[in-house]
Amino acid sequence: MSNLHNDHPATIDLLNRDRLKALLFDQISKPDKLPLVFGVHGDWGAGKTSFLQQLQTDLDNEVKAPHVVTVWFEAWRYQHESAPVIALLQEIRQQLSTHKKLLSKVSTLSDELPLLPRTRS
Repeated sequence: MSNLHNDHPATIDLLNRDRLKALLFDQISKPDKLPLVFGVHGDWGAGKTSFLQQLQTDLDNEVKAPHVVTVWFEAWRYQHESAPVIALLQEIRQQLSTHKKLLSKVSTLSDELPLLPRTRS
């Protein structure tokens, strides 16, 4: 069965949106440009989720954007709630808490590692 017809977000850009993704990445990763809000609009199946997950992956993995913390929230899951903002705030709190714990563990591990002498290349 072909993977082109499933409903899972694509991890590789098959719609040639790398230039747009790079443009947004550059805007988001510049601290002097924050705060920044942008919207992604399109019909069902247009690739919005794939695009945003690819952008999130780039932001989360890029050393040039250490001040950026991404939070994934699927608003459509809460479209029938009377106050979906509560779900959004809970998701932000949970994901930021997880991010903070991860940074703390990395910091603790780096403190415990012995310093190695630098070598010249």
